[in-house]
Amino acid sequence: MEKDKRKLLFGMAVLGLALLTSCQVVEPEKRAYPQVIGIDWQEEEENYIVWLHMASLTEDTGQSKQSGETQPGKELYFTGSDAQEIRAAYEATREQYLDIGHVKAVVFGASLQENGETFKKVLNGMEAESSLGNSPCIFTTESLGELAETVEEQELSLGDFLTGLYENRTDVSAQSPVKLADLYRAFHKNMVLPEIPAIEIDKSIVKVSGT
Repeated sequence: MEKDKRKLLFGMAVLGLALLTSCQVVEPEKRAYPQVIGIDWQEEEENYIVWLHMASLTEDTGQSKQSGETQPGKELYFTGSDAQEIRAAYEATREQYLDIGHVKAVVFGASLQENGETFKKVLNGMEAESSLGNSPCIFTTESLGELAETVEEQELSLGDFLTGLYENRTDVSAQSPVKLADLYRAFHKNMVLPEIPAIEIDKSIVKVSGT
């Protein structure tokens, strides 16, 4: 009962972070723009893991103005049992307003997907957060921590890389991306979930299967 209560309070890691994005006017250069959001669930610790891969303000959001304060680090990694803990962790390390309107991809950890009820609550929370939208591409990974570490070491623009796998293919083998909207539709209609492309790390190289 207590475990279900914690999950209900959290709703979804992104939704918890979105509590930071309540209606207010904040200048673009004072915002933080995640390009990729990673979410996983630690069963034994009963903790959510949230990874934010930040975008370059000028390159990924189309903003022409950038201050020296913006984006001091591109990888943010938080854990918490509920939304309040995730929010507190963010606020303790960042002064920028969190703007999730430019997210290109969402990466689900394998542990989260294996816990069906928790995964469903996460998706419900995501769908309720209108600023996230339905269009981000979705992926899965066995190790969110390893992916975050590799991306940081290589200074990879992960959102551009993941979306480019679809946008920059012109041959007959090119596939359509799986998006959040596809997951929402499958859950609402009790359909079989679409096969989510998997991100793997092979000798420090980021590879994606199923694209």
